[in-house]
Amino acid sequence: MKIVQGDRVEGGRGSEHRGGRDIYSMIAGTGTLESEPYRTQTTLFLDRGEQATFMTREKNRLLHFHLHLPNLNLLNRRLMPDRASRAAE
Repeated sequence: MKIVQGDRVEGGRGSEHRGGRDIYSMIAGTGTLESEPYRTQTTLFLDRGEQATFMTREKNRLLHFHLHLPNLNLLNRRLMPDRASRAAE
């Protein structure tokens, strides 16, 4: 696991993030995340191609964990082909 950054974001500002199978954890502050309220201990997983914007109400502290998590969908299809075909239906 690698902590990429510990961002401090001033109140009233936005912080846009793009996914790469990363986890974002708010360790201080409040605001909105894609128009929904968040608070301390809010955690967000962003997959590849996804993005999200945190809008702050006060000074925030955000940790970004770049975990290099693998995508297990292909493995599941190989190990359990019956289950994968039923899910597609």
